[in-house]
Amino acid sequence: MKHNHELFGTICAFEAMPSLFETQLSKNNFSHFSELRSMENPDGKRYARIVSHLIEEFKTRFADFRRDGQKIMPFTQPFCFDVQCASDEIQLELLDLQANINLKGKV
Repeated sequence: MKHNHELFGTICAFEAMPSLFETQLSKNNFSHFSELRSMENPDGKRYARIVSHLIEEFKTRFADFRRDGQKIMPFTQPFCFDVQCASDEIQLELLDLQANINLKGKV
């Protein structure tokens, strides 16, 4: 079972792939699409538009998770997280954690 921070990372990766595909398809680069490569004259821009619609759908569906995922970031990357962006309740603890030389050496 994945933890919230792992799910957040998985969703971010999942959202990044269609953007890559959209860019490549618009340039008629079919390196990730073997079926399109095998076609005689595929219209990459047509498929890029379809992927663009998927990207918008992902943004809508995962908007809440992305917003809530920002609350997870201090726990997934505590040593490089900007303390001022953290909620007031954890700012002092986060500063203490970032200043702990023993913990930094283990990361």
